[in-house]
Amino acid sequence: MTPPWLRSAAHLRLKGRRPANLFKPDGYQFDDPRPMGPAPRWFSGPSQCWSVTPVVPLYTDGEAVPLASEPSAEQKAQDRRAASQWAAEVLDDKTTLIMSVATIGPPVRQTDDPLSAVATCEITLTDTTGSLAWHQVVDPQWFAPPTSELAEAGLTAAAVCAAPPFKTIMEEFSTRTSGKRLVVHGRSHAYSALFRSYEYAIEGGHAEDGWVFIDHLDIAETLGNARWECAQLRAAEYTGTWNHTGGHYAVPPLPASAVDGPSRSRALSGLLQRLAAPSRYRELNDIATAATASGRSHRPKALKGTRLSRSAAARHAVLHRSGGACENPDCPNPHYTSDRSRSGAYLLEVDHIDDHAKGGADVPQAMAALCPNCHKIKTLGTTGEQLRERLRQTADERHRQILE
Repeated sequence: MTPPWLRSAAHLRLKGRRPANLFKPDGYQFDDPRPMGPAPRWFSGPSQCWSVTPVVPLYTDGEAVPLASEPSAEQKAQDRRAASQWAAEVLDDKTTLIMSVATIGPPVRQTDDPLSAVATCEITLTDTTGSLAWHQVVDPQWFAPPTSELAEAGLTAAAVCAAPPFKTIMEEFSTRTSGKRLVVHGRSHAYSALFRSYEYAIEGGHAEDGWVFIDHLDIAETLGNARWECAQLRAAEYTGTWNHTGGHYAVPPLPASAVDGPSRSRALSGLLQRLAAPSRYRELNDIATAATASGRSHRPKALKGTRLSRSAAARHAVLHRSGGACENPDCPNPHYTSDRSRSGAYLLEVDHIDDHAKGGADVPQAMAALCPNCHKIKTLGTTGEQLRERLRQTADERHRQILE
């Protein structure tokens, strides 16, 4: 029996309200079974129809808010910080794997054909930098795979038909993902597709919707050996664009250029880096500020001659803040290159706005990431002083925006 203080989103909507925590339910319940059609031919039980029992998320009634209300600026900022912190934790977690799952077919079975529902046709695993860990095209065992859907996934019918079926690779997939933190763009869809693939591999297409076998518990346990997390929902919280019709944050897609599995995983890696940047900036800013306050900055450092020590944390913070773009607001080509250093850092030159040797503060707020041209203008150009003033304002604004 459902506790009286918990309600489904649909129930709340009838009252003109919505959950304040749509992406983080307070509980779940099994809904009433829904008849889906005649019982399968092989079934000999008394029932003449089969059904599905949906699982419905539940939310605390007392915390619901008016449907038309948008989160406050403070709540949006809190959600954005939480999403950024989550991304930073994901990138720091050595067990994290980024997974891309390409599928064909509709999410809900359309006919009695067990292969008419969603089916896995490609799985990609990478580390958090986007480096490939495992890539496997999968034969969904359809007689005529839809070429248009395959093309959208960057695949061909020939490649799919030549690939092994999921049954032959499911043990390796289980081994590779067990104990891992799986980050997916569209967690529910990927989970459903893989559950279907396990189901078909084990039951051979005889498991109708709505029927639960002992093997299903084994499948759930296998998939449960990994920790599944959805980057798409976190990106929605980070972006903060409100969907007034749905009463939730708008869920962003991956870039259209991410067509095949490896490119989708690399795009997701880039998304995580962007989400984590503000959190990284706060952490590094605190380190740099503490170093300056303790006197560890501006100490003479003997190299060839004498130079002042610099805070590595401050430099890294400024690179995170830049997002890979020159911080001169008047730069004609802020994304002058998409290349990275061998360590994966942005190829920008971090410089003190006021000369470090002359007492310029060694903290992110007093520094800027510049492309080589703008760096030259600041240091040697006739308009260098005007640029310095622009950079002071820009760095201060960006610094305060991230820390607010």
